Amino acid sequence: MTVLSDIDVVIVSPAVPRNSAEKRRLAIEIREVAVTRYSPPWDYPVDLHLYSLEEFGEAGRVLQ
Repeated sequence: MTVLSDIDVVIVSPAVPRNSAEKRRLAIEIREVAVTRYSPPWDYPVDLHLYSLEEFGEAGRVLQ
């Protein structure tokens, strides 16, 4: 980890939509809840990666 690094968080859930616009909306909502509940700075370098169960399984097959 360096000063320029971000923190990648992978969220896998059956509730994650496959639609990209809906994923962005959900990622913003998750970030807002996290900031409200845990008070990290808004510009804290966290990168959320949202996957449905199917998408995560597909990604795993690609990496094999």
